[in-house]
Amino acid sequence: MTFARAAGRHDMVRRQVVARGVVDPRVVAAMDAVPREEFVGDRYRDMAYEDVPLPIEDGQTISQPYIVALMAEAARLSPGDRVLEVGAGSGYASAVLSITPWSSPPTPPMLPPSSIWRPTPVRPSLSRSCTRARPPW
Repeated sequence: MTFARAAGRHDMVRRQVVARGVVDPRVVAAMDAVPREEFVGDRYRDMAYEDVPLPIEDGQTISQPYIVALMAEAARLSPGDRVLEVGAGSGYASAVLSITPWSSPPTPPMLPPSSIWRPTPVRPSLSRSCTRARPPW
């Protein structure tokens, strides 16, 4: 992580998240801590903190940061709540929820078939409490 990326993330949180009314300090802290550039391809890393969804594998997109923060805040999670995120795509929202100080980490998402059969990069530094789901067969 470079200082410039961390500064870009902090600026993104201030301009896109807090300025739009996300006030839960747990969500704000998590958004400031999760490096969105780690969840997009190298081609889009310089755009990681723009206010746009970005393409990821299999024709999916990673949601714009404000939407992830808004959904995390709207969930109104309390200590002890458990989260199952379905359709996680890049895993960015799961990472945000996993480091937000709820009592229980999110339950790992079921991966789309293409992710089960074709390995996707896993960032060890971000896998604190997230694990990959196994197919049911």
